[in-house]
Amino acid sequence: MKTKLILTLLLVGGGAYGAYRYMGQEDNGDAATPVYNYAKVERKTIQNMVSSTGTLAARELVEIGSQVSGTIEDVYADYNDTVEVGQLIALIDPSVLDAQVKSSEADLLRQKANLKKAQIDYDRFKPVNEKGFLSGKDFLGYEIALETAKANVMSSEASLERIKRSRSFAEIRAPISGVIIDRNVEKGQTVATSFNTPRLFIIAEDLGLMEILANVDESDIGQIQVDQEVRFTVASYPDRNFTGKVTEIRLQPAVVQNVVNYTVVVETENPRRLLLPGMTATLDFVVEEVEDVVSVPASALSLKMDDAMIEKMQKRREEMMAQRQAAGGGEGRQAGGGEARQRGQGGRQRGEGGPVQAVFGGGGGQGGGGEARQRGQGGGGRRNVAMLWYLDENEELQLLPVRTGVSDGISTEVIPLQEDALTEGMQIISKVLTPSTSEAAQQNPFGGRGGIGGFGGGGPGRGGRGRF
Repeated sequence: MKTKLILTLLLVGGGAYGAYRYMGQEDNGDAATPVYNYAKVERKTIQNMVSSTGTLAARELVEIGSQVSGTIEDVYADYNDTVEVGQLIALIDPSVLDAQVKSSEADLLRQKANLKKAQIDYDRFKPVNEKGFLSGKDFLGYEIALETAKANVMSSEASLERIKRSRSFAEIRAPISGVIIDRNVEKGQTVATSFNTPRLFIIAEDLGLMEILANVDESDIGQIQVDQEVRFTVASYPDRNFTGKVTEIRLQPAVVQNVVNYTVVVETENPRRLLLPGMTATLDFVVEEVEDVVSVPASALSLKMDDAMIEKMQKRREEMMAQRQAAGGGEGRQAGGGEARQRGQGGRQRGEGGPVQAVFGGGGGQGGGGEARQRGQGGGGRRNVAMLWYLDENEELQLLPVRTGVSDGISTEVIPLQEDALTEGMQIISKVLTPSTSEAAQQNPFGGRGGIGGFGGGGPGRGGRGRF
């Protein structure tokens, strides 16, 4: 029993001590050794994309209906048939229309006969009227009869033309060349056109050229441009990537679940007829793409710092403040590495100094600066400034200011502010497994409130805004 009790006490004590050491608590109150995850600096292609979904459709669809009523006598086309323009694809029973055509032709012959009689009477009595043997009042009746006969002939001709046109509508012909993708008619079916035109067929002009109607959120629509490259996949071919380009951004908004969306039309070629109308496409609009650039994991740019990192940044800040004071005072308006404007030690500053000054002299450090803006190298677009952490040869923490470029959410392009400071294959800290529990360590070094104050002269609390 004593042996069992001793073993139990040893196990409990060892477990407690291990937990005690794991939580970083030592008898002398010292902090535990920091534990980091590392990642390599790599060169890769990074793409910034906007994702969306849409429905595939034929580029041009034509619905074919009927303008006359009747019974379908025959159907000459079926699903997926390829038809040519003018090809007969269905026939409505023409017997009633043929009878109307004959009746109209007979009426035209009758009116022509009346015209002939009126013309003969007019020609016979006109010389009599001219010689004065027939009064003008009596001759006027022959003139009116002739004009009326001519009008009746014209009316009969128009009526015959209209009926013949209606007779041609009994022959349903393809208005374009394409593929029949829908058929809603069968032989013997009655077609009534009293109120609405019945839809008999749908023809897609060319399935070799498709379009996608994609819904893009209002927060992303500003990044979409005409002729922009688009990459997409469909569920039928999950391992195959298709490409297209934006041809139209429709201005009519649509509200879906209280979110404003805009329809973006994407055109894509379909030479092998793999894409079918109605398929759901998952699209990626390529907003920005860079090739063979230095990149780091995005997590390395937003670390939750530990106490050692906080101390390192505080020391760097104090060094920079001392250098500025030695160069010309730390208050009012002064010139550093470039041109700087600040109000006391807690005001706003605009710096254009060296690479380190660009970070510590601008828009706030740990919790200090609200927003940092900079112009990239060579007058390029705006880029944010961030910090990378690494261990040097002596296993000491070092910080490296960089400009961040294109990001896909996983990897981010980085441009070091110091030449040759960042090399491919270099190990950087991607995650702190033993972060500090202080409030200051939870803030982004270049944004937010509170913390240890802005490196650009800002004291505790809110810093300024920097433009580099």
